[in-house]
Amino acid sequence: MRESGAEIGVLAVPESAAAETYAGLIAAGIRAVINFAPIRLEPNAGVRVKNVDLRINLEEVAFFLSH
Repeated sequence: MRESGAEIGVLAVPESAAAETYAGLIAAGIRAVINFAPIRLEPNAGVRVKNVDLRINLEEVAFFLSH
């Protein structure tokens, strides 16, 4: 990631792998993370985190389809 200059990471792993993968992203120099894992992650060491709960988004889309 450092070689490519990537600053944003997308985390889409099972809950059991989220913390370790997040730590790896931080160690690699990522500065912002979009988290789709089913666990809330907290900002760490100057890294911004956007936690996305897909269940809520899917529920909203399903609502739109039913009305």
